[in-house]
Amino acid sequence: MYIPELSNYSYSTRQAEEQFSVGWLSEDHEFTTGHVNPMVVSRLKELPIVNKYRGFHICPYCEDKPAMGNGEIHVIDADGRKFVAPTMIIHYIEAHNYKPPNIFLQAVMGEPTEDVDVENEVKEAMARTMAERVDSAICGRSNKY
Repeated sequence: MYIPELSNYSYSTRQAEEQFSVGWLSEDHEFTTGHVNPMVVSRLKELPIVNKYRGFHICPYCEDKPAMGNGEIHVIDADGRKFVAPTMIIHYIEAHNYKPPNIFLQAVMGEPTEDVDVENEVKEAMARTMAERVDSAICGRSNKY
């Protein structure tokens, strides 16, 4: 299920405070790729899985034996911002070179996010989403990785 990067998390009805979505990818939407520090993946694997669901999500990018996930990983940064990612985020990073937003990577590593302009990161993520929607509406397609 696709949710735009750093948008307000809206999948679960269990949310009580503002939460930011990260890694809710779909084959109909492009995503940022690049190097991710292996320590980020190690830390993500150590975090508990929360909000497990009865169903599961199948990786839309794998053709042979697709990976599956059925829960969420929550990351809270030093300023108390909560990021919600599907458990599939680990697979997306390892198998498909997905690069989450820098603010999320810093939060996973426990680094201060003072040097990150949160408002700007959110605006850039939303601009990419809008550009993608316009491209899809005009061309009847989307660019996929």
